[in-house]
Amino acid sequence: MKTFLSFFLSIIITHSVFAQSTFIVSGKIIDADSKLPMTLASVFAENTTIGTATDAAGNFKLYLPHGGYNLVVTYTGYNTEIKRISTAGDNDNNIVIEIKQQQKDMADVVVKASYEVKDGWEKYGKFFLDHFIGKTANSSQCILKNSDALQFFFYKRKNLLKVLATAPLEIENLALGYTVKYTLDSFVHEYNTDISLYSGYPFFEEMESSQMDQLVKWNAARKLAYQGSILHFMRSLYQKKL
Repeated sequence: MKTFLSFFLSIIITHSVFAQSTFIVSGKIIDADSKLPMTLASVFAENTTIGTATDAAGNFKLYLPHGGYNLVVTYTGYNTEIKRISTAGDNDNNIVIEIKQQQKDMADVVVKASYEVKDGWEKYGKFFLDHFIGKTANSSQCILKNSDALQFFFYKRKNLLKVLATAPLEIENLALGYTVKYTLDSFVHEYNTDISLYSGYPFFEEMESSQMDQLVKWNAARKLAYQGSILHFMRSLYQKKL
């Protein structure tokens, strides 16, 4: 699923701003092969601040505002799993989601190794951030905390840059007071067309501060970013409040 991170970094609004009644989604995460429960697997509703980690028995429970969501399950060394859930869903309680270990094709590993740029961050780090996070006033206050998780591959014949991540990217948005964990599938930039495409799954966590003026500043900045956004338009259209 294509996700525009710079867009969501600017306009994501915590669910508390739009207080609604909730519905419960609960279930269990297990290994697809052994059927054993997965402890501390990350389970979250994409593009929200609502998420949790599974307990020792692989169980989880989320309280979500009424609506539809992509439920994302991630675990290091395993494929990301997505399940669509909604208020109208009849099977969103006690669901079982199986996740599979990532299988490495040796031929693919060899090919990637031959195209990997050893000093990729030094060569392409700023370029990646400019195209992935953006170059707005808000994005200028975003900090990538784990750049070492990135791998850069350049395909000379295709004049193409590909970026993968070995772990979810951790981004601090100091402008709006969010920490974003972005599970990156891949980032691709075609130099011949100057087009960047990337896909992944973001999860937002609100930053904490003991200073009331900082909390007020973040709240005002979030509302300002929300006004006139695509999300604001779509909600107004749905609620017939254009």
